[in-house]
Amino acid sequence: MANLNVWLTALEAVRLTGYNIQYIRRLVRTKKVESKKWGREWMISLASLLAYKEGDERRGPRRKRESVTCTVGFVEKKTSFL
Repeated sequence: MANLNVWLTALEAVRLTGYNIQYIRRLVRTKKVESKKWGREWMISLASLLAYKEGDERRGPRRKRESVTCTVGFVEKKTSFL
């Protein structure tokens, strides 16, 4: 078995998972993945990130937001609804 005692920067975690950087930061803030701060960088445990991603994929795909375009006066506004 591979050694999963590896730490990733937030940017590496984004590239590995495909998640948005803000979502990675939220996972760190809410302690859903193991992380440590080394200097200025937050480092994320590869093992905990992969475990979270596996559980996230089991929950199924997320709903996509529908966008609606409406015209108010001369201004066209695009709005997203869940």
